Amino acid sequence: LRFRAENAHRLPTTQAGWYLYHKSKNYVSLLGGLKEGFRMGGRLALWTGLFAGMEQGIDRFRSVAYRTFLAQPTVEPLPPRGSPLREVERRRRITERREREAERERSNDFVSTTFAGLGTAGVFSLVNGFPLPTFRRIAMMGVKAGFAFGLLQDAVSMARGRRLGYVEWIRSQLGREKTEDSLAVESSAG
Repeated sequence: LRFRAENAHRLPTTQAGWYLYHKSKNYVSLLGGLKEGFRMGGRLALWTGLFAGMEQGIDRFRSVAYRTFLAQPTVEPLPPRGSPLREVERRRRITERREREAERERSNDFVSTTFAGLGTAGVFSLVNGFPLPTFRRIAMMGVKAGFAFGLLQDAVSMARGRRLGYVEWIRSQLGREKTEDSLAVESSAG
């Protein structure tokens, strides 16, 4: 319509003129579509990059916080060289390091994705200057989308064989309850 409006004062009068008119209109439309497509693609890439960066940052923060506050490894000096205990201690430390890395992997779950959705929605609302009710609605949409996307990521991760921290915790709690129940049955029977 824009092309037609801009050229309404000089419409063609011949068959060749109409052919060239429509050909030009198609080229102008194509160029406009490409420009808008790249502009929109850039915006989407920016918001997607922000979401992915927030998720990665939250994952790393949670991993560092866990190691710092909950699982502080004790650092002891290695036994003297030539001692048979030195190799045992070295292997134990390697095992501990691998366990810490596995724990860091387990902090990559739906919680980080949910918070990344909330943060991205908040930044989007601030950038666009939305009023508070709209801000709240977009924040809830971000939380829901982040939660759903995080659970989907976790399902794919579990299908690939990765262990998730919250799933392992739930399994350990269920295992503990079964153990406590079996101990209670044994003590009442004996």
